Amino acid sequence: MEWILDHLQILIAAGAAVAYWLNQRQQSKAEGEAEQGPDPTWHDDNPAAAEEAERARRIREEIRRKIAERAQGQGPTPAQVPPPLFRREEPKPLPRFETAAQNRDDGSGYMIAEDNAVLLRQRKIQEQLQALQDTPKVVKHASMTTKMVPPATGISASLRQDLRRGGSLRRAIVLREVLGPPVAMR
Repeated sequence: MEWILDHLQILIAAGAAVAYWLNQRQQSKAEGEAEQGPDPTWHDDNPAAAEEAERARRIREEIRRKIAERAQGQGPTPAQVPPPLFRREEPKPLPRFETAAQNRDDGSGYMIAEDNAVLLRQRKIQEQLQALQDTPKVVKHASMTTKMVPPATGISASLRQDLRRGGSLRRAIVLREVLGPPVAMR
């Protein structure tokens, strides 16, 4: 039993080789029977069975012919190539931007007052965008000034005093383990 466990890989390889050999033997036997075909005397009394056997023979010949064509590299003709399963949708080009003045003709419905209102609205939006782009500079400057303010000394002194005592230090460690991130996430 110990030898079997020590040489398990060899046994598996030998079993696979035997299975492959048996499979090849079975396939060659099936091919030999298929080449011989059914017994023609069996269909003498049944014309429908004879027709079925003849049809099966023609199908086998057609399959063999196609296999031989593919082996020679001829492949199927373009008429035999199946259509693709999915059609790729061609991306539609985006419409070009044209101002109202370029599109306007006498009966289009555009009015000059509306064009001016649109342009005025666009200018206001542009000014708002410029103002928003300038604000991060102001916020960045303000954040730098707040960093320069020293922390409250009263809080830090009481924390140092609490950590000097052994019991409070243990309590702080336990609270950090309980309330902090899990060990696996550190």
